[in-house]
Amino acid sequence: MKIRPGLGAAAAFSAVLLAAGCEGSQPTPRSAHSATVQVRQEWVGGGLYVEGSYSYVRVERDGTTVTEVRLSNERVPRATIHLEPGTYRLVSFQRPCDGNCSRLDPPTDRCSHEIEATADARVDATVRLSPGDGCTIDAGA
Repeated sequence: MKIRPGLGAAAAFSAVLLAAGCEGSQPTPRSAHSATVQVRQEWVGGGLYVEGSYSYVRVERDGTTVTEVRLSNERVPRATIHLEPGTYRLVSFQRPCDGNCSRLDPPTDRCSHEIEATADARVDATVRLSPGDGCTIDAGA
């Protein structure tokens, strides 16, 4: 079998391009000095959303959304968020189901709280939700 000159070089070049392309799709590692925000939600009275709801938290900095996540569907809804050090506003809200949870009503029962994320620290935030009456957030390092 005879190999044409240059074919091996072309294959090697293609492999390098493929590897470089795959590397760009890897998740970005979090900073070694980021803060961890642990959010949990407690129901503290009031009614329930008749058709159910999804719970969300949004993190804002200087009026701009940094991230928005839906809390887990566990008995105690939770989320973990990694942030670079700084001052943020943590916003909680509900999206009640409209007929079923494939359609959601606009956000309701909003509340917010300023948090300070310091390097390598953990902030525990508890959202206390009373459907129809709003919520409060307690947060501390």
